[in-house]
This record gives sequence, structure tokens and C-alpha cells, in this order.
Amino acid sequence: MNQTWPEVVAAALVGTDRRPVDGGAGALLDTAAELGLRKRAGVDAAHGVPLPEAAPTDEAQPASRAATTRLAGLLDPFTSIDGRGAETRLELVDEWLEKGRLAAGDLLPALLDLGRRHRRLRPALLAAGGERGRWLAAQRPDWRYLLGEADERELTEPWDLAPIGRRIGHLTALRRRDPAAGRQLLMASWDTENADDRAALLGTLDVGLTTDDEELLDVALDDRRREVRGMALDLLARLPDSRYGARMAERGRACLRLGTHGGRSVAEGGDRVDVRPPNRCDPSMQRDGVAAKAPAGTGQRAWWLEEVLARTPLATWGPPDELLQRQIPEEWAGVIRRGLGRAAAAQSSGEWAAMLVDRLWPEATAAQRPDDRLLLEALYEALPTEQRAERAAHVLRNDPGRATAAGVERLLELCPRPWPPQLADAALGAIAVLVRGGASTWRLAGLVTLAGTRLPLAIGVTPTAVAVELLRAAFAEDRPTDPRLGTIDQLLDVLRFRHEMNEELNQ
Repeated sequence: MNQTWPEVVAAALVGTDRRPVDGGAGALLDTAAELGLRKRAGVDAAHGVPLPEAAPTDEAQPASRAATTRLAGLLDPFTSIDGRGAETRLELVDEWLEKGRLAAGDLLPALLDLGRRHRRLRPALLAAGGERGRWLAAQRPDWRYLLGEADERELTEPWDLAPIGRRIGHLTALRRRDPAAGRQLLMASWDTENADDRAALLGTLDVGLTTDDEELLDVALDDRRREVRGMALDLLARLPDSRYGARMAERGRACLRLGTHGGRSVAEGGDRVDVRPPNRCDPSMQRDGVAAKAPAGTGQRAWWLEEVLARTPLATWGPPDELLQRQIPEEWAGVIRRGLGRAAAAQSSGEWAAMLVDRLWPEATAAQRPDDRLLLEALYEALPTEQRAERAAHVLRNDPGRATAAGVERLLELCPRPWPPQLADAALGAIAVLVRGGASTWRLAGLVTLAGTRLPLAIGVTPTAVAVELLRAAFAEDRPTDPRLGTIDQLLDVLRFRHEMNEELNQ
């Protein structure tokens, strides 16, 4: 082979008649295959490299041949389970790995690559990979996450010449070991970094974040690049007792003034909220992240009020009841709920999220603003783990028709797998209601896809697939050609697949 890749591409584009090649078109294709293989390998073959020690023996119980074959099928990109794609396949791989059976050695490279892209697989992969998986992970830097060494490679070139990905990895590892040293390294080169790199490198301060980082973050607030300022604001919002938090708390208290009337308690409705939105958005407010321009359909002062509340530390208001049980003027109630909801999501406050989810539900289901559903989904993530399944079951039982509009699918994703019995019952009931009520297939699709991989294989003494088959039979009797039957069939296919997979894993 004496041709380069550009020469091969040029000959292929114009044809061997116009650009002759020794051996003709067949030789050109052979050369392309060889060069393509070398490009995929990415490196030239090394010489004189000592072989690693042999992998240690595994003591874990290996998976059966049938279970191994099934996992191989899940990892094959050309197979499908329910005709929908990668998310269902990923859930099924995760369920296979969680059984703790030893994966076959020839499947480990594909599993390690999958784990590199999907963090949620890593805990189960550590057990399923066994000693061989840990040995194999040590042989390649991008697999070392399995050993707890993700991104901890030392730089082999000067800091200012290293690729940005390597620099982020090195700085992240340094912050884990010594947050102060990582901060000093970033500060030393801050003024010489380009804008894109500053935003990416600043994000590493999330590891080991303390008030000692506030000086650098405050500098970043004056950066010309919006991405840098946004990253600095996100990090400052997570710092307790910061100067930034004190500034926002002062603004928040100026906007919401709490007063007592008639000597009555909060529970008796004696307290009210005196709402005084900002009259202007001055430069100092804009520097602290308050957006000056309101979105379409939102009043200017209402927007500034929401922005201030979204950035005010929730500790400013005391316990949630201290503010939320007070009388709030109706014209400002929605704005205040949104602002406090954004604060609860940004500050990961489960206590506030639990109080605000129900209050924000009407806005989300009515789609008053395009981002109302996104806000509700962010609050679901902040909810205490033990409340998620209970709340999801309540939503599905009481309002399945509007559940999708309020982002319940995101809440269901956050619930533990398999779903507990009360949530499983509610999900099957919601599917039945939506099917009989003539819901569109797209509205059913998200709930059914999640149910296929998250439902327990039995509810009480009844196999879940049997319950779904009964539901399908009852519906098909009245509407044998209804397209929604295909959605139920997809659910049955995944449930049967999981049943067979679990039987193989238990062999």
C-alpha cells in the first residue's frame, strides 16, 4: 500500500477510469479497507511493550449460556427489543447487570464502552465485570472509571499546550485531591484562556466547592462570555453564606415583606405578604444574573421579581410554611410560586420542592408558559427519594389525562426500579384509562415504554404480563383494529423478554 487516505478518497470520488489505480477498483477498495482499519485503530502498533500480568481468577457465579447470549443480543446495535431504540435496550442491560452474574469476557469491552457513556450502569458493571473487568479497565485510560480513577491521568505535556479534555480531566482529579491547588492552577492561567475553555475549566470547581472559590467565581461574573458568567452563577448559588447569596437575600427581602395583622397566627391567615417587585433592573442586578428582558407574555416587573426570587437563598424565608401559608396577592401568586420553584430546583431543596409541586401543577398542565413543565420536572428531581413513587402514583390515579403535560414521565424515571406495588397498580390503571379514553399513541408511548422496563414482573401473585394480556383482551373485544393495541403489544413484548431474561439469570 503506497497511497494515502486523501488519494484513495479522490480516486473513489472521480472513479478509477479518470484516476487510474494499479489493480483497478478492487485494489482501491482493498486499500480503503486497510487504511480505514488503521484509522479506526488510531495508533501505530507499539513495539517492546511488556505484557501485563494475567487477569486474576473470578470467584463470582458466571451467567448461564442463555443469559450470556441474551446480553450479547442487547449489546448488538443491529438488534432491537420493542422497535423503539436505545433507551429500552439500556434499561434492559442495566437490569441484567444488577443481577450480579458474571458477564462473559468477550462482552466486557462493549460493556465498558457503554459504561463510559452511561454513568448509571457503572455500579452494576463493577460487580458483573468481576476481576476480569477490573483488570481490563486498568489497560485503557478511558475505562479506568471502573476503578474509581476517572479522569485522573497526569498530563504528559505542558498545561497550556494540552488538549482541553485532558486539562479538564487533570484539573478535576486535582480538585478531588487538593481543591486549593486546583483553584490556584486555574487562577494562574485564567487571563490567558480563551472564552470556551474558561467556561469548561470553571465547571471543575464544582468538585470540592467551598467559599474559598468565591473570589475566582466573582471575577468570572464580569466575563464577556455568557457561558462563563452562567457557570459562575450556578456555582455561586450552591455556596452557603456567600457574598452573592447575601446580596440576593437583601433584594429578596425588599421584594417580599412579611407582616402580621390582627395578632392572628400564620395558620389562622393572620399574616400576609406585601409584594413590591423591583422598579428597575440595575447593572448590579444584571451582574448577579437577573435577566433584564422579560420573555414574551410576561410583565417586566413580574419577571424581575421571579428572577430575584429564583436566586435568593431559600434560608432567607425560614421553613417553607413560614412563607407559603401566608396570604399572597392573587396577581403575584403565580410569579412567586415560579420564582421559589426555580430556587428550590437550583438549590436542590427537597423540603421546598415537596411544598411547591402541587402549587405549580395547575400552571404546568395549563401550559401557561412553555417552561412550566420543565420547572415541574426540575422539582421532581429535587423531591426526597421516598416521596417520588407516592407522588407519581397519586398523579396517575387522579389525573392520567394531564399527567404527560406535567412531565410525570420524568418523575417515573426517578422512581426506584422495579416500581413499588402501589405505583405499578397506578401505572397499569392509567394505561387502561388512556387506552379506553382514546388517548393518542404518542401520549401513551412514553408511559408504556417506561412501564415495560420498570414494572415488577409480578404484582402480588399475578404475573404483570398476565394483567396486561387481560387488559388487551378486554379492549380488543370492543375495538379489534384500534392502533392502540400495538402499543399494548409492545409493552407485552418487553415484559415477556424480561421474564425470560430473569429466568435465564436465575439458572
